[in-house]
Amino acid sequence: MPDADSKSFFPESDFTVIGASFAGSLLASKLARYGSVVLFDKAQPGIRLKCAGGIRDEEFEKLEIEIPHVRVNNIIISAGGKTSGFKSGYVVADRRVLDAAILEKAIASGAVFQKAEYISHDPGKNIVKLRHGMKTSDAAYRKLILAKGFVQKLGNSFHGTSYVEIIGGQSKYDDSLYFKILENQIGYYWIFPLPDGKLNVGIGSFSKTPFSPSDFKRFKEEENINGEVVSKGGGRIPMRPAIAVMKGDVCLFGDSAGMVLPLNGEGLRYISRMSGLWAECIAEKKNLNFRWVSSRTFARLYAGSMVMQIIIFMEKHFRKGLYSFLCRIGASVRNIIRQ
Repeated sequence: MPDADSKSFFPESDFTVIGASFAGSLLASKLARYGSVVLFDKAQPGIRLKCAGGIRDEEFEKLEIEIPHVRVNNIIISAGGKTSGFKSGYVVADRRVLDAAILEKAIASGAVFQKAEYISHDPGKNIVKLRHGMKTSDAAYRKLILAKGFVQKLGNSFHGTSYVEIIGGQSKYDDSLYFKILENQIGYYWIFPLPDGKLNVGIGSFSKTPFSPSDFKRFKEEENINGEVVSKGGGRIPMRPAIAVMKGDVCLFGDSAGMVLPLNGEGLRYISRMSGLWAECIAEKKNLNFRWVSSRTFARLYAGSMVMQIIIFMEKHFRKGLYSFLCRIGASVRNIIRQ
């Protein structure tokens, strides 16, 4: 049982959410409609840079937050010396600012935030072990939601990696999301415009070969990006959606549930779309696993995972450049459809 000290430090709640970045805080804001919510994270959201911070414009509007952002209507893909593009509306914000704003929204909805690091949980006793400062304590939970990012474990090692920088300056793609497909492995560079004369520049790799820092530096030089580096970050990219996202009183959400499209690393869009369903099923004790695997989002992510596995196999054993070729074809088809 939790001791008296842990009870005084950790407020009792109907829903305990581990991870207070975009996914955890957004879900907390929805769960607050159904009962009390406490959010735990080892660091204050808004400090760590995690990704490019691009989200579909319609999903951004649903967030109902006021933060500096840039709207773009074009996506440009450069692969094999050829460039393709298509129209698509996106909003880009500094991911740190976005995370902080969503946490503020959760707190305004009634959620409580506590800085503490998740260690483990015991589903048999409904106990979660947390570290705050130098002390480790147990706390009871009624419903536990793990939204703390991708965690590699046995049977779930299919993932990519990303590295991102926020840099002062401008590029020739200020009205677009620009992607350049990597030549020697499966992945891409990107350049996204940010408010206040900054850029989000990064690299995502979907193969087991680590990307080269020297290649990333060369890419910036080729694009004349030489401003001050304001922030650095990145992380692992889940490439397979979890099938079982609820077991007893424990649920997975966000990257922990694999809510990323492997073909392009997009995740905020799907997290935003699924947050309402998650809150409803958790609070009203509905069959979340069935609702999830029968959703169009799961079908899209699962299909993307299968395609990516085929591409990785084909490039390893038969033909290099398949990913690059498919990206060009996909961009051309999208452009024709949207004309």
